[in-house]
Amino acid sequence: MWLQWTAQCNYMDATWSCGRFIASMFVFLNLVSQLTCCVMVLARFRVGAACGILFAVIAIQVCMHNCDLFRVQTIYINVHKTILVASVTWICHYHVKQ
Repeated sequence: MWLQWTAQCNYMDATWSCGRFIASMFVFLNLVSQLTCCVMVLARFRVGAACGILFAVIAIQVCMHNCDLFRVQTIYINVHKTILVASVTWICHYHVKQ
């Protein structure tokens, strides 16, 4: 996401006509929430809440993007993020119980 910052902001501004600042804030909050929740899962700190927030971020991303190639790519990437987070969560809980 960091490497595609300009493209993401331009897309959001062009799609929703919300202005560059609002588009940048959306992308920034998206980035920060994803990184924070991933660190929370890896640190085993409130894993359920972190997974819930990640799921909400994915749902918001799907709602914010119109149905085009960019949306399909976003959904594809986010599904893989969800699977990764769920796998890490399962591994963490499995090792904690034993």
